[in-house]
Amino acid sequence: MNKLLSVILVTFLSGTIHASNGDAPGGKEVLIKSNDLNVFGVLYDESTNEVKKRPALIFLHGWAPQNVRAGERGTYTAKKFSKSGYVTLAVTMRGWPDTGGDDLCGWKQPQDISLVVDWLKKQANVDPNRIGIVGHSQGGQVALLTSALNKSIKSVVAYYPVTDISLWSKKTDLPKEAVDSYINGVCAYKASQEDRSPVFKAERINANVLLMHGEDDQRVPIEHSEIMLTALLKFNKKAQLHRIKKGHHGAYGQAWEGSELFILNYLNQHL
Repeated sequence: MNKLLSVILVTFLSGTIHASNGDAPGGKEVLIKSNDLNVFGVLYDESTNEVKKRPALIFLHGWAPQNVRAGERGTYTAKKFSKSGYVTLAVTMRGWPDTGGDDLCGWKQPQDISLVVDWLKKQANVDPNRIGIVGHSQGGQVALLTSALNKSIKSVVAYYPVTDISLWSKKTDLPKEAVDSYINGVCAYKASQEDRSPVFKAERINANVLLMHGEDDQRVPIEHSEIMLTALLKFNKKAQLHRIKKGHHGAYGQAWEGSELFILNYLNQHL
């Protein structure tokens, strides 16, 4: 990625994930083998009874500057959710330390996360029939794409996901330089924009899907979740959209208060 593009994306996309208030200690660092790299994650398991298997959640971050250990942004939430009865795994996606590789805008990441799902299913305290993914922005995109690949995923919670790359190139508050270099450049490299767009994979998604999107999101407009919902319902999938009034891109601030409790209630019913 060239220096100019990196500066542009740091300026305009860094809001896609909100920094937690520090590391979330107590997790177990793991490396999970993918095709050409090892996916880094932090596993939280509060199990006290090894006989009883528990549902599991994978947390996927959104875009971050290339030198950021992006998985750390999800460890705080993963630890909190582990207190509610889940085995949780905060993952650093391909393109960021300590996983490595290149960020290719959702091209190879779904294959990586599918293998992470297969690994998680084999853990002693995990119920292999109750695995979900929670993803933010690019993480939401990857969560949806992964659920089209791996039928073991029972539920997906996608915060403000990019669902149609072509639409994103036309409607975003990113500057033209970022649209040209990233959306129409990186997001069209080797695989097509359609290949990276979950809206075209709706028929293959069997998971329950909850879309979380701010009505005032200009980075990735709520239309992305609206068309995803329409596509899923067209194929009789179980899906819903929770609209956040005055919500922007990034699940923080007053508008997003109560969203984690809403998600926990959803998962209690659908995972």
